[in-house]
Amino acid sequence: GGSTRKVYISTFLGIMVLSLLSNCTENKSITIASPAIQKLDVQGLPAIPCDSIAITAVAQSAPNTPLSYRWKATSGWTVIGRGQTATVVSPCEYPATGIISLTVNDSYGNIASSSVSVSTSLVTHTYSVGGTNPMDLAIDASGNLWVNNTYSASVTEMSPSGSIIATYPAGVYPAGIAIDPVVNIWIVNSWSNYITRFSSSGSILGTFNAGRYPAGMAVDSSGNLLK
Repeated sequence: GGSTRKVYISTFLGIMVLSLLSNCTENKSITIASPAIQKLDVQGLPAIPCDSIAITAVAQSAPNTPLSYRWKATSGWTVIGRGQTATVVSPCEYPATGIISLTVNDSYGNIASSSVSVSTSLVTHTYSVGGTNPMDLAIDASGNLWVNNTYSASVTEMSPSGSIIATYPAGVYPAGIAIDPVVNIWIVNSWSNYITRFSSSGSILGTFNAGRYPAGMAVDSSGNLLK
């Protein structure tokens, strides 16, 4: 009887130990989601030669699992930064293409990689100027762009972002344009042989005889006209 009870007790204790070990093993068997790079967002492509643009990674990882970022670039291109956002420096050559790659890893050794193509261009944007046959342009002190539309006899004022602010009548065949230090707009009307002075709001302030077929002009720092 006594030996039989000991066997039962030992067997029971053994089963409990195995059960506890099994539970511990199951609790420690946790699957960690691997990181994933969803997007590499490059601002300002195509890049101007010898310029800097920003690149940002959109990446996911398991909760409370920080990621390490390692950026690389092909020859001629440079990536500065070790975080989610980095700076890409373009080569001075034109045209130039390259690859920017990113590898992320978490503290469990899980890794994800992605890459994006980059390029340089001398033309980064194209804008409509609101007229026909634009011939000349000038930039005022606020950074606004003024464009002569020769065939449509108008001048267009544009914001630094390329949006049209307004278009004004500019006389017959406006060709050259210049802006003086007090932001008067001077326009050469070639076929009419005169120069028109406009305010920055587009109002005509006067017309002046400019000789036969004036084509272009400039304004010096004192406001003198040179044609």
